[in-house]
Formats: sequence, C-alpha cells, structure tokens
Amino acid sequence: MHLDVQPNSNSPDAVNCLFAEAGPSRRVYAVPVEHHGQDVWACVVGWDALEQKPVEAWVTLVMDSADGHATLIHGGSGGIRLRKLESSEPWGIAAADQWGEPFLLLRSGIRTVSWEEAHPGAESVDSSRDKR
Repeated sequence: MHLDVQPNSNSPDAVNCLFAEAGPSRRVYAVPVEHHGQDVWACVVGWDALEQKPVEAWVTLVMDSADGHATLIHGGSGGIRLRKLESSEPWGIAAADQWGEPFLLLRSGIRTVSWEEAHPGAESVDSSRDKR
C-alpha cells in the first residue's frame, strides 16, 4: 500500500510511505489515541485535501519491521482528521477540538471501532468501493 500525503491545511507534514499489507482494510470509526498527554478515544475520518471535506477512513494490518505487525489508520489525500469521541462539532479545518495527521501507526492488536459496529445497518459513504 502506498500512502502519499502532501502538505495541506489538515496535515502540514508530507509523507510518502510504502506499507506491506498483512490483511484487508476495513472502514474505521474510532481509535484510541494520545492527545495533549491524555489517552482518549477519537472519531476518525479521512480528509480530502482538494475538496476540504471528510471521506472514509480505513484500518489496515500492516507489516512492521520492529514488532512484526502494526495497525495503520489512513484516509484521504489530506490524511486523517480526528476529534474526541464526545464531540459533536461538524468536521472542518477551523474546528478547535479537531486535529489532523497524515496517518497513524498503532500497535498490532489494538482495539478500534469499525464503521459497521458504530452504525449497524447503515451503508458506507461509498459502499461500492472495494478497499484492499
């Protein structure tokens, strides 16, 4: 899997990485992260750098040279955008309680919440897309 995130308003850091996938991608809704020194659960979306809007975010098990496997959280051309789980503020660059990252690489086996778990019976934004 090739990730190419150029500097943008969501994530000023450019990344160009290649990951070896160790499993299929699935849509992700929430992940545990450290934010301002606290462990919190955060909702996550992908971010479209051109249109400045949320898109689907994905979790993929990937190979990691240090630990064998890692959990990759990735999204759109602008990376991913996060907000604390309890926030109801609409997704946007100007939102004070949100932050952007090019991607997250978490330890293998970490619990994430899939879109399907959080929204039983709901269809994906783009249910026709096969993400691998």
